[in-house]
Amino acid sequence: IKPDWAIPRNNVNLSEATLADPQFGQYVSKYVDDSYLSNGALGFEILLDDAIAHEAALQKLMAELRPHGCSFTLSGFDGSDVSFAVLKVLAPNFVKISAASVNPAKLAEINRKCQALGIKTIVEHVESSQVLQHLRESKIDFAQGFEISPVQPL
Repeated sequence: IKPDWAIPRNNVNLSEATLADPQFGQYVSKYVDDSYLSNGALGFEILLDDAIAHEAALQKLMAELRPHGCSFTLSGFDGSDVSFAVLKVLAPNFVKISAASVNPAKLAEINRKCQALGIKTIVEHVESSQVLQHLRESKIDFAQGFEISPVQPL
């Protein structure tokens, strides 16, 4: 890898077992520092339920890896009071919401609240132009799904 090559953002899904590993943050920090990964090139995605179950461990991991340019996404976000309470404590960079599980009005409200907290929103399972248009109108930050792009080989 060339130091001046722009590396796209890559997210890695973290398992519950990884969150419980107290050495994981040190391991990643060492390899990020030894690589040519640019700030923001590496992110970690955690299920909301796992984040709730391992909140203290995740706070520690975020504190260890954010100085190395790593970002964090909470997936499976549902907009409940409990999920917003977790956002206020963990302050992830992104939340990921399924278009299939939330009605359009609730999606717009979740987005408004997240943006007020400085958290960007990602909606996944965007499968139609109608859904994509609604997301644009609601000022959602990012979208994933077949309407955006089909799966492509690396």
